[in-house]
Parts: sequence; structure tokens; C-alpha cells
Amino acid sequence: MFYFLKLAAGNIVKNRRNTFTIALVVAVCVFFMEFMAGYMDGFKDKIANDTLERSGHITVYNREYYNSLDFMPLDYNIEITEELINGLKGHSNVTGVREEINFGGVLNSEYDNIDVMVKAINIQNENPLYESRKRAVTEGRFIENPGEFVIGFKAARLLGVERGDSVILLTMDQYGGMNAIEGVITGFFVSNMPSEDEGLLICALSDAQDLLGLEGRVTEIFLNIRDYEVLNSAHSEKRRKLIEKSTTAETPEEREKFAAEADKKYPLKGAEKTAKELEDVIPGYAAAVPWQEEQPAIRYALEMLEPMTFAVSAILVFVAAMGITNSFLMNIMGRMPEFGVMRAMGLSTKQMFGMIVSESFLLGVIGTAAGMIPGVGLVYYFQKNPINYG
Repeated sequence: MFYFLKLAAGNIVKNRRNTFTIALVVAVCVFFMEFMAGYMDGFKDKIANDTLERSGHITVYNREYYNSLDFMPLDYNIEITEELINGLKGHSNVTGVREEINFGGVLNSEYDNIDVMVKAINIQNENPLYESRKRAVTEGRFIENPGEFVIGFKAARLLGVERGDSVILLTMDQYGGMNAIEGVITGFFVSNMPSEDEGLLICALSDAQDLLGLEGRVTEIFLNIRDYEVLNSAHSEKRRKLIEKSTTAETPEEREKFAAEADKKYPLKGAEKTAKELEDVIPGYAAAVPWQEEQPAIRYALEMLEPMTFAVSAILVFVAAMGITNSFLMNIMGRMPEFGVMRAMGLSTKQMFGMIVSESFLLGVIGTAAGMIPGVGLVYYFQKNPINYG
């Protein structure tokens, strides 16, 4: 074995041109395979992270909030207490808690008015998501005090306003009466979502509570967590069927049996598990809903990316394999006279085969290393400095 490797190493050094050509082909193929695999994984993770970080991995709201026929009903809210917030923050998997009021209104300037979605946030909350909101402000600054508004740059154009201008937000409070509040525009933001740029207003939570008559209350609490792993759809469906059998079983023994089987075969993970554990923390009239139930479209989109990623990877592997195989075959065919002389000198077919395989192995190792080093380095760089798709 070592004889063949030594002979192969000698041939590699002697045939420098062929060695360089084959190693270059292998290196390029390996580089693109490594880079594309990292890119696809990073793209999928960015979609999941960006979307779910904004919307929250778990949403806590009044059980009647989404059952109501009204759009974002204010009647069904949650009382904010120190005990509730500390209980949510105290869970080991929870990394951030955002108490918010989201509602619709009409924003009026001196020149025009537009419909807006209002996101009222706690300006004392140092949530990482709000830091990203602050970085999105391209002109002016983010809100720091009550009575300040920040809007999308397209909304500013529609209203014809500049920084420092006063605008009036008009909406309906929880009692059905019209109410308004005046605020000063402190800045304009640019997001990755056109709908936000055209019609999102961010204000202080205290302003919204006074405007809507919701003192000490919010409509939603968004939780960000570390582990938001999700069961795939097939497992979730099987678990759901077992839980249904458990709830409809005639005897307590059967109910316990089906529930235990569901927990054993298809245990809850990530956001679903955390949401269930938080049921003991939140009030009885509230519900903790994981993102899989809150936003099933995102879940299905992420699951659809799996076969797409596999298909792209398979195509890359096939193309790379064809290119590498072609390079090795061209090298072998170009050296047929040399192999003929070696056969005439007494080299057996088995020895010839061992020499070719050993030489191909060494060329593969050299090319793979030459492609992996820059490929891994580039993937690591973009991991630390993500591509801005906005």
C-alpha cells in the first residue's frame, strides 16, 4: 500500500501540469459545494430567525382575542403585572419578553392622511429586537420618550412630513369612542417589509394605553426563546391524533395510555414545549401560543425549503462528480503510452490499478483540502457578517 502511495506521489510531482489541472477542478467543485451548502443553510436560518424574531416564537394573548370577529379587538386584553412578567422571564428557555399593543388608526399630517398599523412598545424594554428597529432608522432617531413617533420612509413621503413635524393619530378606543393623540416625528426607518415602510407607526406603550383606555394592559406579549425546534408536520399530525384519542377515550386508563404514548413517541419540543410549560405562569383567561400554531405558513415554508435544499445539493454533487470524474479520466487517457511502457516493463494489471487509485486518492485529498479551506473560511466570514437582503 505504501509502495503505491510513494509511487503515486512521485507521479504527482513529475506530472505537475496534470496534477495542477485535476487538483484545481476538484478544489473548485469542493469550494462551490461547501459554499452553496453553507449559503442554503444560512438562507434558511435567516428566514426563520428574522421572521420569528420579529413575530415572536410564542405569543401570549387573551383566549378570546383571535376568536373575536373584530380585527385586533381591544376588549380582550391582558393585565400586566410584575408577577406575570417576572414569571415569563424566569423560564430558562425565554430570552426576551415584549409587551405590546397593536392596533389600527389614521395618521394625519398638515397635507394628507393615511391608514397605519400602530405598534406600541415599552421604551424601557431593552429587547434585542428593538435594537434592530433602532438600527433600521436611517434618518433621525428612534423613539425615546412618550409623545414621539417613528414611521416608515414611504409613509413619510405620502404624508409629506419631515423630522420634527407634528402629526395626529386618530383611532377608536376600547369603549367605542373616537380618540386622538398628537406626536412628533423623530425619525424614519427602512425595513425589509414594504408594508411596514408604507404603513407602520411605532410609539410608546404608555401613549397607546392612554389613547385606547388600556392603562396597565396590553393586547399581546411576544416571547423570544433559545430553542424553537419544531416537530415536522407528519409527527405533529400523529401526536394530534393520539391526543384526540386521549380526550375522547371512555375510561381514565385509556386517556392516560394515549396521552403517555403521545408524549413518548412524539414529545413536544422547542416553542411548543415552552408554551405548554408557561400555562402555569399566565392567567387562566390567557393562552400561550407557539409560532407553529400562530403562523403555520412560516412552518410550511421552512419545511418546503428542506426538499429544495436537498435538490440543489444533489444537483451540485452530480455536476461536481461529473467534472471530477471527467478530469481523472482525461488524465488516465492522456497517459496511456506511459502505462503501456510500464506494462511492458512487467507491471501487473493489479499493480497498475493500485497505482492509479493511489494517485487519484492523493489528488482528491489535495484538491479537497484546497477547496475546503477557502470554502469554510468564506462560509465562516458570512456567518459572522451576514448578507443584507434588505
